[in-house]
Amino acid sequence: MGFIPDGLATYEKTFDAPKEWEGKPVFLSFDGAYMNARVTVNRELLQLHPYGYTPFAVELTPWLRFDIPNQLEVTLQGTQPSSRWYSGAGLYRQVSFWVGEPCYIDPRDLFLTTPVVERDSAQVLVEAQAQNTTSQPQEAVLEVTLSFQGQEKARASVPVTLAPGEKTPCSLTLTVDAPALWDDREPNLYQATVSLSAPGQEPDTTTQNIGIRKIEVTAAEGMKVNGRKVKLYGGCIHHDNGILGAAALPRAEFRKIQKLREGGYNAIRTAHNPPSQALLDACDQLGVYVIDEFFDCWRVGKNRNDYHLWFEDWWQRDIESTIRRDRNHPCVYCWSFGNEIPEANGAANAEYWMQAQADFIRSLDSTRLVTCGGMFMPECLKANPEPSGPPTKPDPYCSDEEHARRFKAMISHLDIVSLNYSFRHYEQFHKLFPDMPLQGTETMGSETWGNWDAIRDNDYVIGDFMWTAIDNLGEAGAGRFFYDPNEMGPSLMGGWPWLSCYQGDLALDAERLPRSYYRKVIWGMDDGIYAFTTPPAYTGKPLYGTGWHWHNVLPSWTYGEEYVGKPIQVEAYCDCDEVEFFVNGESQGKAAPVEMIATLTVTYQPGQLKAVAYRQGKPAGESVLETTGPAVALRLEADRQSLAADTLDLCYVTATLVDGQGRRVYNDDRELSAFLRGPGTLAGFGSNNPCTEESYGTGRRFTWHGHAMLVLRAGDTPGQLELTVSTQGLETQMFQIPTV
Repeated sequence: MGFIPDGLATYEKTFDAPKEWEGKPVFLSFDGAYMNARVTVNRELLQLHPYGYTPFAVELTPWLRFDIPNQLEVTLQGTQPSSRWYSGAGLYRQVSFWVGEPCYIDPRDLFLTTPVVERDSAQVLVEAQAQNTTSQPQEAVLEVTLSFQGQEKARASVPVTLAPGEKTPCSLTLTVDAPALWDDREPNLYQATVSLSAPGQEPDTTTQNIGIRKIEVTAAEGMKVNGRKVKLYGGCIHHDNGILGAAALPRAEFRKIQKLREGGYNAIRTAHNPPSQALLDACDQLGVYVIDEFFDCWRVGKNRNDYHLWFEDWWQRDIESTIRRDRNHPCVYCWSFGNEIPEANGAANAEYWMQAQADFIRSLDSTRLVTCGGMFMPECLKANPEPSGPPTKPDPYCSDEEHARRFKAMISHLDIVSLNYSFRHYEQFHKLFPDMPLQGTETMGSETWGNWDAIRDNDYVIGDFMWTAIDNLGEAGAGRFFYDPNEMGPSLMGGWPWLSCYQGDLALDAERLPRSYYRKVIWGMDDGIYAFTTPPAYTGKPLYGTGWHWHNVLPSWTYGEEYVGKPIQVEAYCDCDEVEFFVNGESQGKAAPVEMIATLTVTYQPGQLKAVAYRQGKPAGESVLETTGPAVALRLEADRQSLAADTLDLCYVTATLVDGQGRRVYNDDRELSAFLRGPGTLAGFGSNNPCTEESYGTGRRFTWHGHAMLVLRAGDTPGQLELTVSTQGLETQMFQIPTV
């Protein structure tokens, strides 16, 4: 699956409470703590929180000392296996203090919606809960200012009488003329500054980003955002950041979404747990729609230490804490309260839990879609009942007929039905439930064409979420391919030493892989052509895989002398009529693309492979692969010119083996050694190799296909970082970057 041995982690911090905190509410906010958190201050146990993926806050006010230092202790017990993927452990997300005024608004009690959205005018409804911690009634004023790109666009205020020691609901509406709307093309964000003023105190102020947008989803017209039809080019992602592990640093989360955007994605599903605040911030800024998912299981577990142990006692608290944190993010269009839930396959109590969770979610936010991810149609409802789902699909709890009845009852509580691995049944589903919109919440890489073909022209299917958009740690080897069908074995997973799932369009370090280029072509986002080759040792051999695999191809035309004159399979991805392949200028023949993939077997000769696309008989683009020379240098390339000395900023540095012409050498891998000097740390060092026994913490890693990645993390002191990378036989390389 992907976990490390059990461990107990204790974090201790001694801090002085400033005098200005006295008489004010003070909270310690956790964006996530994995797992079984126990928080104490000055030896007082303040809170327990078992679920490692949901945010929570601890009020410290009554227990703070202002005359002597305070002792904070956070204990976490990472009991494994607790997730079906790599969970990480510890304080892997942001932890921060929040201090209010005696009369204050908790940011979690702030809800901003856009009930009216037109091109010429929009309304923003601000709802809040104002807390009065004093012993006297207070006459307060709630004021909200909306700004866009530094300019004030709207302002409104309302008086509020606050009862002593209680929360008082308050609201106001602002009108914005000629609003700049938020969507995936133009993710415009306003800043809402919310201020609560009361006599004798400074204004209690918080600032919240807001996107003005209107999302409508129907089976008849599909998904509309601000009146424009939108298809979701979606992908599922787990929460880790590859070679950084589970650490949810803001820069890492932003880069991940940025790279997915470059790969064509406009939507993600946070499989199968709430994401970090930083990831949703990135989706807001980059225009990515989000299915915000809560759970992978309910009362029936999938691992012995997973959420089923706490579901009945904690589901409401965990849903509420997530929604209160996330409901102001314009990127979130849908809440999902499950994934491939065993009980949803026909258990007698499944409808109760469906209704209970759906109703509770709507009580907290009635503006977004509610779904349960990863459902399967009962066999007797399918037009073609041969199974098309994953091989681990559970048996139903009851007869097919009873399962069908319960399925209909369950989906009646949803706003949209989310099916996994079921594109062959979308048409039949629509015939049975013509008024229910649909989305594919997991689909296989090996069925990419069929998935997209099933939704492209059908409005009732609003989108497709590929498993997975980016490679992740854990679920190790689930996307592997092989040439001996006996290699599959009894398990979907690959076993030791498989490290990552090997299923992503993007690799662990977010490098685009061949299937990513194919996806942008079939999505109609790229009219270019991209050539790849199967290593000649495997030419002519039948390829097998898990179903989540892709072809065994590389963008390389460099192979050993023993393959000269031997057959090699080449392929090109393009939306065209035919592709002609050339080796060293000589035509090897033409091939008509099948599902936008043209394939031909040619004879390998070192030099150049060129694929030329033709549309209506005319050349429409070409892709060239060249034989490289031996590696003569190690090239370092960084994505930043400087770092903020804030302990959070990151610089990603690629290390590539190159030949004399600066071309990447795919067939030469060497061990690299890295050393960092200066006010920072080497936070990550690794390759995209999905199957390796190497350790992330040694400062030594092999390249994979001539490539490795290093991640530098700034400290809290300005200065200069100096990275040195060396490998046997090549000149040592050095890279310097200031921290300011």
